[in-house]
Amino acid sequence: MRTLRFAGNPAAILTATALLCLAAYGPTLTQRAYLHDDSWIIAQNALLDAGPAGAGTLLATGYWEAAQGASARVHEYRPLLMLSYLAQRLTTGRAAQPMHAVNLLLHLLACWLVYLVLRRRLSSAAAAAGALAFAVMPTHAEAVAALTGRSELLTAALLLGAWLLLERPLTTRRLAAGTALFSAALYAKEHALLFPLFLALSDWTFDRALPWTRERRRIHAALLASISVYLLIRLAALGIPFGGGEPYFAGRLTAALTVSRFAFTRYLWPSLTGAGLCPDFVRPLIPDALPGAALSWPPFLLLAGLYAAAVAALIKRRAQWSFWLCAPSIFLLPTIHILAPLDTIGAQRFLYLPSLGLAAGLGVIWAQAYAARPRPALAAGIFLLAFQAWTCASFTRAWRAAVPYYEMVLACNPVSARARAAYGTELIVAGRAPEGEAQLAESIRLSPALALPYYNLARWAWEQGNIAQAERRVTESLSRDPGVADAWVLAGLIAQARGREAEAEKNLKRALAISPWNPAANYNLARLEMADGRRAESSVHWRAFATYAPQDPDAPQAAELARRLDAASESGARARP
Repeated sequence: MRTLRFAGNPAAILTATALLCLAAYGPTLTQRAYLHDDSWIIAQNALLDAGPAGAGTLLATGYWEAAQGASARVHEYRPLLMLSYLAQRLTTGRAAQPMHAVNLLLHLLACWLVYLVLRRRLSSAAAAAGALAFAVMPTHAEAVAALTGRSELLTAALLLGAWLLLERPLTTRRLAAGTALFSAALYAKEHALLFPLFLALSDWTFDRALPWTRERRRIHAALLASISVYLLIRLAALGIPFGGGEPYFAGRLTAALTVSRFAFTRYLWPSLTGAGLCPDFVRPLIPDALPGAALSWPPFLLLAGLYAAAVAALIKRRAQWSFWLCAPSIFLLPTIHILAPLDTIGAQRFLYLPSLGLAAGLGVIWAQAYAARPRPALAAGIFLLAFQAWTCASFTRAWRAAVPYYEMVLACNPVSARARAAYGTELIVAGRAPEGEAQLAESIRLSPALALPYYNLARWAWEQGNIAQAERRVTESLSRDPGVADAWVLAGLIAQARGREAEAEKNLKRALAISPWNPAANYNLARLEMADGRRAESSVHWRAFATYAPQDPDAPQAAELARRLDAASESGARARP
């Protein structure tokens, strides 16, 4: 009876969830480094460094364009997410630990909302067990540990809140608040667009209501109006509606077969056992499931049959099990190559909100087991939660620094050329140059077309004073990917060191054409223009450098120099007749 009272006690559930989250993800609170995408999107993002001066550009720029400039191949629009990073940059500085603390709090909030939505539809025991299972589900580790995983956490919390508010009984205030949360979710991650379909399935299953009934029609009209506004703003910011980068698969059938197998081996199995956790699934780790191979078809047929049965049960009987299988899976549609091709096969962080259905199923199973055999069920539940928390903690502990992180990535995907290139660079930074150069050479062997290892070798050669080697490597990098602004900056520095001033200026302007807020390009171009006597042009780039790199020791001097140049230019203009 104590356990049943505990399951119905919200304060006790919140406390238990908080303790589990801290045990599972506490190691992230000691993380000092910005790793992988966190480095690109947050640490090296000049628009975040610019503070309030960069806010307007963040709102009008794509998620990847802010970091990579015009060369970004993936077009996503997540201004609310970026503003959350900006708010923390302004309040807690550049340290990574406070940002991880916010991620952990967002995860705790999402777990609490999971409990609330399950409590309205399941028994108190099932809701409590489901929420605790959600808290330490191993495939959530990446979403919590990666700062860029905040897109999953924030969107899930907003949509779960919207779901709670848009239930019956509906009031005008609840409609306005729920629509506002949904609208906010749209600007955190794109899969929020599918929430109206999710809500319609919920209405059908639990309330026997259809979207066009009088009360629900008001809700869906408000949601569709929010979507229309969002799509117009997105189109104005990006210029194109959607873009997933270079397609990962050559054909839709190959995609369907491969993703079906991937769903069982890399999504479901790690969610249940913690085995197979990995943040990097780039080619050629996962071989394509070819239509001509007999073993390619069983996972697809099993998955298709399961969902077909669930859809039939949902339509005919409003079966709740079919809702928990189908409805949360809706949020996976943008990432499984059905709606549009993507540049990646998938990522385990994508399971964050879709795993709501798995959490509900686990909660129901445990509640039934408890009703039949209370003590063994309680012991098994405690053991499994502790094991899952330990699994998450073990995985997130590798995120504490760059070198152990990339060693973990390469342990699960040894053929990732990009991860090996990043690992090699981190080894060089750590003072292990021979090992780092060997890793960069291996990255080139794995993927000769990848520009990153050539650029990293060029940087290392430049820092060593080997200009000839640096020039050769940066040329190789740019021949493979001419859209990297930092490579053009390095090419400009090399050209200047060679005495080719005109070429240096041309290269730096190429960098600014890609990323106008690149601090190094602005700084070095300002120096060239200053030396050439072009004070007005130099002032523009000194000011841009001071704006986008305010933490740089030279920023105050650059801002003062720009002010003096502007003053001198104004004085000269007044002196002319």
